[in-house]
This record gives sequence, structure tokens and C-alpha cells, in this order.
Amino acid sequence: MRKAVVLGGVLLVLGHLGMAYEGEQARIVDGVVVRDEAALQVFYLSLALIIMGVGFLKPNISTIVGKLYAPEDPRRDSGFTLFYAGINVGALFASLVCAFLGETYGWKYGFGAAGIGMVAGLIVFIWGQKYLYGLAEPGDPVKLRERVGPLSREWWIYAGSVAGALLIWQLIQRTWTVHGAMHLIAAALAVWFVWFLVRHCTQVERQQMLALVLLIIGVLIFFTLYEQTYGAWVTFTAC
Repeated sequence: MRKAVVLGGVLLVLGHLGMAYEGEQARIVDGVVVRDEAALQVFYLSLALIIMGVGFLKPNISTIVGKLYAPEDPRRDSGFTLFYAGINVGALFASLVCAFLGETYGWKYGFGAAGIGMVAGLIVFIWGQKYLYGLAEPGDPVKLRERVGPLSREWWIYAGSVAGALLIWQLIQRTWTVHGAMHLIAAALAVWFVWFLVRHCTQVERQQMLALVLLIIGVLIFFTLYEQTYGAWVTFTAC
């Protein structure tokens, strides 16, 4: 988990710094909009790196916090409260600083500041690894170092993350491909989930899994509406 967080942090740094790159402003030539395609590709690649980086960092950093406390430890809730409070305080000041720099001096400075902030966060995490007490280390480090073909398993993971970022780079430019893939993946996941419940879960585990699915559906509906707070809801109330 520690290595996944570091990898995610590195990808996020690269993504945010890439967002700071500005090309030529789009212009109209003979009635046709001409864009800086190179800058546009840097933008899409930066988004892909951020997407992949969040995938590595976000779930693993939360799991690390959970591992610092035993399940019955009364400090567990307080630890997560401090963790999320830190995230929200950082998000507050980051949005103020980056938005101010972007609107006042140019958006390359706003996104550049986000990249610098990510570098600072990554440095703090690496420096503070001693406070994890080894709880975020690989469960089977020997297996991780085993070679599979030309590379070890660990380096295959790193290579896979780069390949995944390149794939996302292309996919986010092909909306209809992503829409179709989402339906196929959802159908395959539903079939696998039913098979997993029947073959690998006890009756109690099946009940717990189904209860979890209902909670996930509720959360999805909530956040789908919540994330429209500064977009569709504003437009709706303005009308």
C-alpha cells in the first residue's frame, strides 16, 4: 500500500504539472476552429495520469489509516475524522490558492501550484513513513520480487500503470467507445458478482454483500446529485 501511494503521488505530480502546459489559443481560420493539437494531447495525457494516480493513491491511503488502529480501538473513528478533516482543509486552501493564481496570473500558474502542492504532499508522506510502523508494507515481499519473464512482479505493476495511463489517454478522447465499454463491463461485473455470491460466499456473507450493494446504490445516487451542486443545480435554480 505504501508503494501504491507513492506511485499514485508521482503520477498525480506529473499530471498536475502537465496541466500547467499551455499551447496556442484556439483561433478561427476561414470559418474553421483551429486548435493547438499538441497542447490538447498534453492536456488529455495529464488527465489520464491524474485518473491513474488517484486510483493508486486514494483507496490505499485510506486503508493505511484503517490499519493503524485495531478494529476495537476507540481512537479509530477519531483517526479517520482527522484524516478527512486534513483532506478537506487542504482542498479548501488549494482551491483558493490555485484559483487566485489562475484567475490573476494565468491558469498555468494555478495548475503549476497544484503540482507543487502534490510534490510537497509526496515528500511529507515519504518522510513520515516511519510512523506507519511497517503496516503498509507488502504482505509477501519475496513474491513481489519474483521475476515473471523479463521483469519482477513489482515492475510489471509499474509498467501496467503506465500502459493503463496511455490507454485512458486514448479512451477519454473517444466518448462513444467509453460509453459502450461501460455497458459491457457492467454486464460482465453483474454476472461475475452473482457467480461469486453463489460459489464463494456463505449465507451470512451473501446477506452482507447484498446489504453493501444497496448502500453503494444509495451512495451513488447521493453523490450523483451532490456533484451537480455547482453545475446543473445552479443552472436549474437560475431558470
